[in-house]
Amino acid sequence: LEDSESLIKSFGLLRYFILSLAIGYCIKNLKFEKILKFWFIIFSVVSFDILFEKHYQLGRYLDS
Repeated sequence: LEDSESLIKSFGLLRYFILSLAIGYCIKNLKFEKILKFWFIIFSVVSFDILFEKHYQLGRYLDS
């Protein structure tokens, strides 16, 4: 029983490996530089906003 569960988990992990290969192929061959730059900027702005708000605790005024 445990061997079959382990086998299922191994195939599940293989799925993510294939997904990473497919994403790498798309990035190299389909020229997604503009899309990647756009999402990098969005991710950076959101991450900076979360860190800034967490550091200065600006959200404490929303509760009152």
